[in-house]
Amino acid sequence: MQKEVLKTKSKVTAVVSAIIMTGIFGWLFGFFMKNNPRSVETWAIGLPLFILGLTLSVFCLLEAFRSYLLYGEEGIEYCNGFSKPKRISLDELQSVNTNDYYIFVYYQKPGFIKPKSFRISISINNISAFYEWILGKTENPILNKEIENFNEEIEDFRYNRYDNLSEDEQKALLRRARIVTKILWYAAILLGVICIASLFFINKLPFPLFRISLIACLAFPLVLFAVMKISKGLIRFNTANISIYPSVLSAFSIISSVMFILLILFVDEVIGSMKILYWTAAVDAVLLIIYMFCADSEELKGSGKLLGKNSTVIACLILFTMFSVGAVFSFNKEFDTSTPEIIATKVLDHKVSHGKSTSYYLTVSPWIDGKSESKKISVSSKAYKECPVGGTAYIHLYNGALGINWYYVSRK
Repeated sequence: MQKEVLKTKSKVTAVVSAIIMTGIFGWLFGFFMKNNPRSVETWAIGLPLFILGLTLSVFCLLEAFRSYLLYGEEGIEYCNGFSKPKRISLDELQSVNTNDYYIFVYYQKPGFIKPKSFRISISINNISAFYEWILGKTENPILNKEIENFNEEIEDFRYNRYDNLSEDEQKALLRRARIVTKILWYAAILLGVICIASLFFINKLPFPLFRISLIACLAFPLVLFAVMKISKGLIRFNTANISIYPSVLSAFSIISSVMFILLILFVDEVIGSMKILYWTAAVDAVLLIIYMFCADSEELKGSGKLLGKNSTVIACLILFTMFSVGAVFSFNKEFDTSTPEIIATKVLDHKVSHGKSTSYYLTVSPWIDGKSESKKISVSSKAYKECPVGGTAYIHLYNGALGINWYYVSRK
C-alpha cells in the first residue's frame, strides 16, 4: 500500500493559519474581558468568536499532521485529519472526477442503491500519481448526477461559451475567476472583523471607522452582484458541490452573518414597528431583483445544480433576509440625524439575569408609548449602575433614519 501525507507547503500554511486565527480571536476575546467581563457582548459575541477561531485552528492543525492517503490493490483509505477515515475496496469503486481543489471518489457499498462519495484534497503529496492510478481502476460508467452535471458544465464551457479560446486560455480564465472570488472572500472576512471590532472602539477612535466599515458592508452585495454581471456567468452566486465555476456564496454569507450580529446588538434598543417588516421586505426585494438581473441565465434555470431553481431562490431569500434585517436596524440607528426627545421616567425595579451571559434590566414608569404604566427594558451595565431604584432614568427617543424609533437610557 502506497502512503502519502500532506505537502510540506500545505502543512506550513495550515499551521500559520491556525496561529493567526487563534491570535486574532484570542485578542478580541481578551479585549472584551478586559473592558467589560460581565457584559452581554463579551459572552454572546466575544466567547463564541473565540471558540470558533479555536475550533478552526484545531481543524487546521489536525489536517496538517493527521491527514493521509493509502492506496493499492487492497483499496483506498483516506483521512482528512479530523473525521473518521474513509475505506473502500476496489470492487466498490465506481467513478472519479476532480476540480482545482479535490479529487471526488464515488463508490457503491453492498446493500445501498445510491452511490456514495468522499473527496481527497489535492494538497496530498504525489496526488497526480494517485489520480492516474485511480483512473485505471474505474471502468464502470459514471452514475452520480453531480458528475453528469459537472461534465455538462465542462462541455458547455469549452465548446459553447468560450470555444474561441484555446484550452490553456480557458484554464487561465477560470483561474483568474477563482482568484477574484478568493479575494472577495478575504475582503468579506476583513470587513466583518473591522465592523464588529470598531463598534466597541467607537468612542475611542479619531475617525468614524464603524460607519465607514458599515457602509462597505452594506455595499458589499452590490459589489458581488456587479462581479457576477461583469464575469458574464463565469462567477456565480451559488454552485453545486462539484462545479468548474467559482461562487461568491461564502463571501455573501460572511457579510450576512455580520449584519445579523449587528441586529442582535441593536434589537433591544428598537421599539417594535411594522416599518421593520416593510423595510426588510423592500431590501429583500431589491436584492432579489438585482440578483436575478446579474445572475447567469443557466444559474437561474438551475443548470448544473442538484437543488434546482426553487431551492436556489429559497436559499437566496434566507441569506438576503439575514442581511436585510441587520442592514435595516444598523442603517436606521447609525445614520439617524434626528434630535432626540428626552423623557424622564422613574426606576421601579432592577433585575440582573445570569445565564450564558449577563443581562441588565430596569423597570421604568411611565413608558414612552403612552399606553403602558411601566415597562421592563434591557439596558447596558453602565445605565444599570447609574440609575438606582427610586431614581430617574432618562429615555432618549430617536425617530430613526428609516422612521423606526429607537432609544437609549442614561441618568441625565
